[in-house]
Amino acid sequence: MYSGGFYPFETLEEHWAYWSRYIYINRYMDNDNGTYKRLFELVKDKDYFVLTTNVDHQFQKAGFDKKRQYFMTNNSL
Repeated sequence: MYSGGFYPFETLEEHWAYWSRYIYINRYMDNDNGTYKRLFELVKDKDYFVLTTNVDHQFQKAGFDKKRQYFMTNNSL
């Protein structure tokens, strides 16, 4: 998905058609196999903090406190 965003689309409309589809898939469609929920069960009673590049909000959906997460981007490096 990420590398496809660098494809030289002929129009801006094609570029955003590509990105909007993957934004929808990665942010709004549930694709949980239970991993995040199992991880949350391991740390929920501990003093945890999540540092991630994962922006699909799977940590929040599994119950992790939003205030205990930091989303790294290229701008934060």
